Amino acid sequence: MKKLLYILLFIPLAGFGQTKKIKTVEVKETGYNVDIQFKPIVDIVTNDKFSIQITPISANNLNEVLIKKNNLNGKLEYSNYENSIRSFFLKRKRNIKEDHNRTDYSMFNMAIDSLHHNNKINDSEYNNLKEQVKEYYNPNENFATSLSNTISSNPYYIDSRYLNVFKIEITNQTNQDQKFKSDINIISSSILLKPISKEQLISLLDYDDKLNIDKLFSIERYHLPKVVELPSFTTVEYYFACLPIDFNKEELIIKFTQFDQKFEWSLLNNHNEINETHSFYEFAINHRFKNFNYENAYNKVEFIVVDESQNSIYYDGDDILINKNSINQKIDVIGLYLADNTMLFSRNYIKGSDYLDFEKNKRSRVPIFYEEMLNINREVK
Repeated sequence: MKKLLYILLFIPLAGFGQTKKIKTVEVKETGYNVDIQFKPIVDIVTNDKFSIQITPISANNLNEVLIKKNNLNGKLEYSNYENSIRSFFLKRKRNIKEDHNRTDYSMFNMAIDSLHHNNKINDSEYNNLKEQVKEYYNPNENFATSLSNTISSNPYYIDSRYLNVFKIEITNQTNQDQKFKSDINIISSSILLKPISKEQLISLLDYDDKLNIDKLFSIERYHLPKVVELPSFTTVEYYFACLPIDFNKEELIIKFTQFDQKFEWSLLNNHNEINETHSFYEFAINHRFKNFNYENAYNKVEFIVVDESQNSIYYDGDDILINKNSINQKIDVIGLYLADNTMLFSRNYIKGSDYLDFEKNKRSRVPIFYEEMLNINREVK
């Protein structure tokens, strides 16, 4: 289930029983989806020395693979902790030393951890809250940082796009050492391309300011060299890449000069246009607080999580919008609200039809009920 989070700097509205005329919002969704599939005609070729198999792959699928490989270590005994007991207590000690009064950011993170620990939110809700709170308080760094971490070891991401990448498996079928020359032609849409060499790849990454030691390791470990020296009866695996291909034609051909046969794939280019209109009922929110006077609070920040699966509900920062097709469904809505030094949490199940009176053409405000989280305090004890 997909959950997205929205942020509101809250200004309270008075009047629990306010009604307005029913309002609908029409949203036209346009765009396209592309799914390219390779159907092999010939993906294995052989001669008297070698057997070669080539598989087109999606370059982004290498992100995690290459990161894991670059965590390898030449030491015979070593450990790698993303989180450790020692780092936990060092972080806790640092927070206690520096934050005698917790920041809003610290309070939100503490609240999210507490809710997850006490099974008030699930893993998906926890991850979305953490991500969105971090993005809200550090808006200029998080998308770039997240993307940079994802592609940190992948040398095939250049100029904000991926190259076309192919996996090649080379087998020496003889009982003698052999030299394999990677002289390759790639033909698609009447365009002849050559694979990008190791030197070219490093130069492009350097020009794009994307070159780092992890990508150099990945290139050295996996990028297909011009000549491969294979011991007898050995199979090795590499990747090679070319500039992004226009897959308008229905076939892709790869040819080695030392092989009479050619590799060939038929292409299925599924391009689906999106042109749909969705209709939503719009509802204002009525915030309700148990044993708390929100009107006296000066600093108010609120996060609301809504379930957007199947385009059922959205939150635009002021109003909740419920799809007409989902108006009779109960929808899960979560709120996390900080007012000065008080943290509050809510989980509500909303059914849009409960707040519509079609006979009178009236809509009521949707209540969100909050309770204070007593274990979250501004002062560090």
